[in-house]
Amino acid sequence: MARDEDGAHPRLRRDVRLVLLTAASGATDALSFLGLGQVFTAVMTGNLVLLGVAFGRGTLGEAARAAAAVPAFAIGVAVASRITRGRGREAADRRAWPAGVTAALLVEALLELGLVTGWLATHGRPTGDVEVLLVVVSAIAMGVQSGWVRGLGVPALSTTYLTGTLTWMVTRLAAGERPRGLAAPATGIAAMIAGAVVTAEVLTRARPFAVLVPAGLVMLVAVLALTGQPRRGRPR
Repeated sequence: MARDEDGAHPRLRRDVRLVLLTAASGATDALSFLGLGQVFTAVMTGNLVLLGVAFGRGTLGEAARAAAAVPAFAIGVAVASRITRGRGREAADRRAWPAGVTAALLVEALLELGLVTGWLATHGRPTGDVEVLLVVVSAIAMGVQSGWVRGLGVPALSTTYLTGTLTWMVTRLAAGERPRGLAAPATGIAAMIAGAVVTAEVLTRARPFAVLVPAGLVMLVAVLALTGQPRRGRPR
């Protein structure tokens, strides 16, 4: 595997960032489910089920939050797609970290800052329209993340919907393939669980600071991406 000028594997560098973002997704869904009215802002499959259940039970408050999260997520995906458009050839290398990806990551980081601001302003207990607004902001951020990660062309690490990751792993194991290459997705699954565990614990013990778990992870990856940006003509 090719190394960049500081001796690090570009693919390993990329996978570490994606695993950290997977932990951020787990933390985000724990925060939104436990702190924003039992709705998901990263996993839309669960939201669609919650939306159907809410309508079926006539609980319109729950339906409103789920109904707000789904289109907000779609908006985030569209934004990321626009930012990263035209860089498919570079991203297809699977070792590259295109400049467009870093730009989309910075947009996600800004949205996370908005979530932090709103959460702290309400001391971690938003209600009514503020609660719905924070659901929308969080869902847009996760949509942006899902959009630009998809553009990297790494099916084993989607960072937000790990059903596909688990399917990818089991399919290869069932086909008799060696476990080589499965370490990153397996670590990603563990990271999502860990992110949710830590956030749930912080919500219990120091609720106002729980938002700093997912936001801090996203900020960390943004810093890593900015400081690790390659020189022109030397993608990593």
